[in-house]
This record gives sequence, structure tokens and C-alpha cells, in this order.
Amino acid sequence: MGTVGIDHVEAQGITVANLADILARIVNRPVSDMTAIAGPVRFTLDWAPESSPQDELDLDTTGRATIFTAVREQLGLKLESRKQVIEFLVIDHVEKTPTQD
Repeated sequence: MGTVGIDHVEAQGITVANLADILARIVNRPVSDMTAIAGPVRFTLDWAPESSPQDELDLDTTGRATIFTAVREQLGLKLESRKQVIEFLVIDHVEKTPTQD
């Protein structure tokens, strides 16, 4: 894999789907791989750690690129908001079943 920090990711031998999982943790929202890029990739990505989904500007207050700008400029990919159906499982109640010893 590589290294993942608050403002840096370096990886090799991972898929773009794995990159999407990493980006999802960084931006705190689901990220889907829609690139159709097959096989392992190698990349380095640096951005301003203050980046958030609410950032409307390409640079943060320190002048460093937001995660969205960094992905576009450094990887040639684009993070864009879309509405899509996502399946998930909700557990709303659990009961402990007694066992006989």
C-alpha cells in the first residue's frame, strides 16, 4: 500500500477502487470509482489538511490546494457530487438470546 496522512497519500499497487475508499475516508462521504481504470496504480497526493466538502474555493486559507483540486491537478481525476442509490444495512434492534449451560 503506502502511507496515508492528514494531508498526504502515497500508494502503489492498489486499484482505483481502493483509492476511492481512501478518498471516502478523507472527505467523509461515499466515493465511487467510475473511471473504468483496471489494474494497479501508483500515485502521490498532497493537499491542505483543512479541506472539506464544504470548501467552495480551490485553495484553503494557507494557499494549498484543497483535496478536490489536488485530485484533479495531481491525479487527473475529478471528485464530483452526484446523487445515487447506495445500499446499506440498518440494525435497529438486537436482543441477546439466552443460552443454556
